Amino acid sequence: LEKKVEDIENHMEEIQNRLKYLQKCSKQIEGSSRGRGSHQQSEFPEDLLSDLVNLVAMSGSSGAMTIANEFTSEHGQVCNKKNLCLKIEDIAKKERRKEEGDARPVWHVLPEYVNLLSVKTLKHLRREKDARMNSKKSGTKRKNVDDDDGNYTGESSRGAPGPDGNIVDYPPYDGTEEPRECKKAFTLFCTGTRKEVKKSLDPISRKDKGKVNSILKQRWLELSDEEKGVWRRWQEWDSLRYRRDCVIHEAKQTIKHENSGAIPKKRSNPEMSQAVYSNDNAPKSSFHIPKKKKHPPS
Repeated sequence: LEKKVEDIENHMEEIQNRLKYLQKCSKQIEGSSRGRGSHQQSEFPEDLLSDLVNLVAMSGSSGAMTIANEFTSEHGQVCNKKNLCLKIEDIAKKERRKEEGDARPVWHVLPEYVNLLSVKTLKHLRREKDARMNSKKSGTKRKNVDDDDGNYTGESSRGAPGPDGNIVDYPPYDGTEEPRECKKAFTLFCTGTRKEVKKSLDPISRKDKGKVNSILKQRWLELSDEEKGVWRRWQEWDSLRYRRDCVIHEAKQTIKHENSGAIPKKRSNPEMSQAVYSNDNAPKSSFHIPKKKKHPPS
């Protein structure tokens, strides 16, 4: 039965890819310059609705402005940021569904837009849900921690599938420090490509952050959908890594506070610190180039 379901999903995915290709050809024939021209529309273009729905469905707990920035980085400024964020909130609801194993509020696409989800997105959502439910069945987070040294021993603690489908190990993490936030595909691309870009420049240009960032933006825009898909799969891997690290950190802190008799403080939600979107405080650039962290002198 699982084999038949997989065959049907693969067939559906092939059809969806053909439809996307035909839609792309149609835009080229019509000479559409939406998103690349100087004119900015106020209303969200309905022909990009499917792309937005799939992006939102796979965005987890990211904020609306973060999703809007990622969408704009791929499709251009199709409408103003405020309307794009409103559209995101129209097609999905950010909430914590305990019955589906949600550990925190995440985006759930509304029923009337579910038909726009691609097979790839549906597979991703099913894997995510299965992982959450398996974790829930295994018991509380405390049961997934060794009582002696606080090491996480739950399922999928070693690693997760990478872009090629093979398991890629997570980096060692003991839960002492705050977990490193998961990154978006574009950020991972910039991090992984920055050294290569700098090597291609002369010594003076390497120090010009504006020039380096401009080249990174252009390289991202020139990537094919298949090449961007590799970085999106790394994004999925990193989100699973972050979830594992959160479990380890929270369990470690629980044990620490239980031993000291103190009441543990809840970790602040990074999404709560996100600025309210408006035309006034929306970022001037569609891209967010990751900054290199400065390490304190030893």
